[in-house]
Amino acid sequence: MHKRAFPFTSKDALEKIAVKRLDDMARDLDLTENILIKIDVQGFEDRVIAGGLKTIQMAKLLIVETSFESLYDDQPLFDTIYETLKGMGLAYHGNFTQLLNPIDGSVLQADGIFIKS
Repeated sequence: MHKRAFPFTSKDALEKIAVKRLDDMARDLDLTENILIKIDVQGFEDRVIAGGLKTIQMAKLLIVETSFESLYDDQPLFDTIYETLKGMGLAYHGNFTQLLNPIDGSVLQADGIFIKS
C-alpha cells in the first residue's frame, strides 16, 4: 500500500544500520523524570517500546507514529501500540498530525499523543 499511495518510494536500496535499544542509548544521557519521547521508526514501534521500557517509564508524554493500515512488513498497527502503551499507564489523547492516503483520503498514519496517567 505504501508504494501504491506514494510511488516515489518504490525505489529502494539495501542499507545496513546499527540497531541499539532505547534503554541502552538513554543510559548515557542525563535524563530526569517527565521527559518527552518521540518515536518515528517506520514500523518498528513495538520493538523500540520493548527495548525502552525503563526510559518510557520516565516519560510524561510520548508521541508515537502509528499506522492504521499496513505500510511496512511486520509492523504493528495503532491498536497494538495503543494497548501496549495503555498497559504501561499511558493514556491516548488524540493525534498531533495525520498522513492521508492521496488516492482515497483515508488516514494511513498519525502521530499519536500518549500521556502518563
